[in-house]
Amino acid sequence: MAKYSIIVPAYNVEVEIERCIQSIFEQDYSDLEVIVVDDCSTDNTLKVLESLLDKWSFKLIKLSTNQGLANARNVGFAEVSSEFVLFIDSDDYLQPGLLTHFEQYSDYDVLVYNHQRVWADGKVAINLKSDLLLDLSHTVISKLDTDKKRALFKNLNVAWNKCYSVLFLNNFALSFEDGYYEDITFNYKVLALANNIQVTDYIGINYYQRDGSILNSKSNKHKDITLQYRRLFEYFVNNNEIDSGYKSSVYIIFIEHVFNLMVKQNYRLTTLATKKIKSEFIMLTQRYEFTGKLPKPIFIKKGFIKYCPYFMLGVLSKAILIGIQLKRRLF
Repeated sequence: MAKYSIIVPAYNVEVEIERCIQSIFEQDYSDLEVIVVDDCSTDNTLKVLESLLDKWSFKLIKLSTNQGLANARNVGFAEVSSEFVLFIDSDDYLQPGLLTHFEQYSDYDVLVYNHQRVWADGKVAINLKSDLLLDLSHTVISKLDTDKKRALFKNLNVAWNKCYSVLFLNNFALSFEDGYYEDITFNYKVLALANNIQVTDYIGINYYQRDGSILNSKSNKHKDITLQYRRLFEYFVNNNEIDSGYKSSVYIIFIEHVFNLMVKQNYRLTTLATKKIKSEFIMLTQRYEFTGKLPKPIFIKKGFIKYCPYFMLGVLSKAILIGIQLKRRLF
């Protein structure tokens, strides 16, 4: 049995996929299995992967229909035969030495590591929460360390910046749920349920900023953001193993996430998605109302989404962004 499994879902990444696979096999660590799931790509991704089998040994699973990232990850996880698992997106790529760095950690349910954003023009931006990861590093965060867990909620909670215990995921029957923003339901559950979280500020992955990626593309499917948070709220409310304080943290994160999508990233939204997100946002913020006093910036953002007409959001978002840019230039 290998110590690590690395699962790579792939869909229409003919340009980026070789770099991703190469970064895995150039790790100075060999006790691993690699599982690549082609999610019925319509470009040359599958041909590239088949050619790479002549260079490296990995399991290639070919899906006959496109069912999305969540399903591809779940299909890959079903084939895992290791102690730990990583989920790496096919347009991202690992930093050298990541798996060797992991060897100083043991007995964890989840190990959180750092990342940096990279662009095609060579621009690099290190994770803004790097100081948080540094502060939490070299400690074991137990199930009762709710303050540290809630602090960790503020880090980018995606699947590709963590290494998971396979036993832990299986014990809690954790899997990815269908739809866009599948990381929301998965990772907040993981952090809330884990009894041993370890953290490193080691930059282990390059998060490639690709114009054609799922979340950077305009689509009706962005409406799934409220679906995923509804699933998460329901899970937290109905699960006695979840500390009640996590609900308030997720409530605030939900408001900020939706605000950022509808204002700062409004270009991603269709009219249908905007209307759906707004109506679901109002319903969810009422159903799972925060019992304490919201921080003033969160209160303002909540009111903005609730009361601003959906057809004005695009116009107002552009005005707000222009104002932010002018402020940066002046000050």
